[in-house]
Amino acid sequence: GEGGFRSVRRDDVAAEAGYHPTYFSELFKKVTGETYIDMLTRLRLGHAKSMLANGFSVSDACFGSGFGSLSNFLELFKRNCKMTPSEYRKNALKTR
Repeated sequence: GEGGFRSVRRDDVAAEAGYHPTYFSELFKKVTGETYIDMLTRLRLGHAKSMLANGFSVSDACFGSGFGSLSNFLELFKRNCKMTPSEYRKNALKTR
């Protein structure tokens, strides 16, 4: 199925809130302590981890979480989770 994060563009959110995208970014970082992209990546990775733990394939978790490319997903996942999505999936399924 289609992931809920695919169409959540910063410029669209800024426009919906009535702010210029640059100002929205500055305000978002000041209020939350992280950039909009960092927050979106964190949410997407969390969704991907949930999908992997429920037995979805790496590519399904990637695209189902709104990532546009498998290589980008693999790089971000490994950097943030200190393991590959395949390793995460294997560990999660083993401990169920």
